[in-house]
Amino acid sequence: MTRSALRRGDVRAVVLLAIVTVAAAGVLFARGPAEPSGTESSATSTSTSASLVPSRATTALWVGDSYTAGVGGIDNASYARIVCLRMGWACNVDAEGSTGFLDDGAAEYQGVTSRLPARLDFDKATFDADAIIVDAGRNDLEVPFDVLIGAIDDYVSDLREGWPDARIVIIVPTFMSPEKYDNYDDLVAGIDAIAAKVGGQVLDPVARGWYANVDIPSMQIEDRVHPNAVGNAYLAGVLERDLRELGLGDLTAPEGPQ
Repeated sequence: MTRSALRRGDVRAVVLLAIVTVAAAGVLFARGPAEPSGTESSATSTSTSASLVPSRATTALWVGDSYTAGVGGIDNASYARIVCLRMGWACNVDAEGSTGFLDDGAAEYQGVTSRLPARLDFDKATFDADAIIVDAGRNDLEVPFDVLIGAIDDYVSDLREGWPDARIVIIVPTFMSPEKYDNYDDLVAGIDAIAAKVGGQVLDPVARGWYANVDIPSMQIEDRVHPNAVGNAYLAGVLERDLRELGLGDLTAPEGPQ
């Protein structure tokens, strides 16, 4: 509309246009801010005659060490992030190399890394979580068994307190090997009991055959410990399969204000 048309137009039309514009703006602001770019939500918004209820994406929190973080330039191609992509989850990862339930990190990382319990308050204050996958403990295996089980028990109890409704899955700490290390069966039994107390679930990589009849060296970086890109893709596949088997494929975020 040109300026000359405005001068010639009916004033009442301008007033009506202003009213419609204000009303439309009110509807837009009532919907709340848009979700961040690249985030998809599997929970649908619901509305009532009184208000529109916002929703958020179904969200996973992975907690762990260098395996979980991905090393060797893996970055967003780590198995945790691949699983989230395939499951349609928003992905949060709290993972620091060389750490564990008790281990603060290698000497060269001291002051930079910290053990899982020391990071928990930050995680509670920062992350939504409909599923929490605990993938840690590899760096604690030299600790006396009773001490390690006690630390895992305390940590998982604190997790449940922080996220009362989240699905908790604990992965038994293993390296890329089909063989059991000393006390493996005792550790599995202890973790099973800990998970049961908080309504959690356990994934046992040895029992589930993650590393049986596969070419392990082809899936590791030069240190022969951590997974490379092929290994991360492989682990994402078995993890997705097993998490779906545990029923997490249908996980959705709760509706309503968060």
